[in-house]
Amino acid sequence: MLKNSYRVPFDAKILVLIEEESDIQELALLGIDGVIFSSAIVKINS
Repeated sequence: MLKNSYRVPFDAKILVLIEEESDIQELALLGIDGVIFSSAIVKINS
């Protein structure tokens, strides 16, 4: 058993860029935490 000093203090998330909604189920089975649709990315020049 690990002592408290060896525990990870955060929960890392894995996100994947996808093109099609049909890819979500396959990625969920692989343990991916979330997806980002490429069409939802908007670049704003400031």
